[in-house]
Amino acid sequence: MTQINRSTLSLRSTHSRLFQFFKAARRSEFIQKVVAALGSRVIVIVLGLFTSIFIARSLGPVGRGQFGVASAFTALGVQLGLLGFHSANTFHISKKPSLLSLLISNSLLISIVVGGASMVLLFFLRHPILGSNTIPLSLLILSLALIPMNICFLLFQGLLTGIQKFKEYNISDILIKAINTLLILAFVFIGSISVLHVTLFQVVATAICLVVMIRTFSKSIDSIQAPSLSLMRQNFFFGGKAYLACFFGWGITRVDVFILQRSQGFEQVGYFSVALSLLDYLLMFSAIVAGILYPKLCVESDIRKKWTMTKKTTLGSIVIILLSAIIAMLWKAPIRWIFGDEFAPCHLILVYLLPGFILLSIQTIMAQFIISIRFPWSLVFIWGSALGLKFIVSLGLIPQMGIRGIGISAILIYSYVFISVLINIKSILKHNVEAKELKG
Repeated sequence: MTQINRSTLSLRSTHSRLFQFFKAARRSEFIQKVVAALGSRVIVIVLGLFTSIFIARSLGPVGRGQFGVASAFTALGVQLGLLGFHSANTFHISKKPSLLSLLISNSLLISIVVGGASMVLLFFLRHPILGSNTIPLSLLILSLALIPMNICFLLFQGLLTGIQKFKEYNISDILIKAINTLLILAFVFIGSISVLHVTLFQVVATAICLVVMIRTFSKSIDSIQAPSLSLMRQNFFFGGKAYLACFFGWGITRVDVFILQRSQGFEQVGYFSVALSLLDYLLMFSAIVAGILYPKLCVESDIRKKWTMTKKTTLGSIVIILLSAIIAMLWKAPIRWIFGDEFAPCHLILVYLLPGFILLSIQTIMAQFIISIRFPWSLVFIWGSALGLKFIVSLGLIPQMGIRGIGISAILIYSYVFISVLINIKSILKHNVEAKELKG
């Protein structure tokens, strides 16, 4: 009888602790923001998935491959022209919200000048990058036109994150996907759709979204001031290192598109692009958590408290990351039903990429701890050396092994990045302890 009473009391105590945990979680501002962001991302994922389905079914593997190469070309121009200013925008505006007006005008100037320069540069580099089997000129011009627009969009999103307007940030993501999806649906039902149409719809959707974002900012400022070159230099000093790290990180995930296109053709790129788009949806969770965690870490001055916050957030996120990976592994039949039998190879590609996805997701959250203190050159070196290794490994494996070579190289490179980030964090914590001991 005593044993039963003890078991009952223990069960009640467990239920009470669980109740208190969920009650505290419900009241947590951080968790509320993550849940709200996840809700908006679910909408974005659904819209993006519909878009991917209609594009894949309408264009086929070869057409989807051309669109994938054009998108990668646009993304390359964005990465070249972004210069890390999106990270600098978030960092500086989170510490000094009064800079909003200047940072808006600076963002517009950067988009026009640097984005325009990236367009011209890539136009003349199209043959060295894509080879003789390049995309049509009209498609190339439209994909280049997206570069300054996407740069402006990302810079504005960096500002929204810094002033913690996460609702507006989420709306911008939903809006651009919704407009793009509606335009594609309209053309699918009206008649045939081409790669050129799909890219044009992206231009229209981005332009509309930028107008909406400017109207959102106008509610928080009296007027947009003239650009400040001195502030731009300060931001570049911070953002320059972030830019290099982001560029190298982007290169790791996208260099395979160009190597695959040159060695295997547009059809294989079509399979890879669909798998990569599905993987991008899975990576959204870690990006959301990192985006919400980063401003909070910037405000906190105590390094130990920063690390405690980062560690708890990372451990809590790992469960969802692993669950997402398991679900993706079981998606063989849904991929065939959704995209059609001709895209069945996409599932195997997705499975090859999943181990690297898990490591990338975890380190994305953990790296916010390092960036919130300062952006060290060691982090730039990690991503720079990882890109160099990825290029060498992919160049050796992809022509021989095709898609499997991409998966193997991703596991090797992201393992290297993950371990390097852990070593960097350990070094920061050790230096902090030693500094406190010297003061004591």
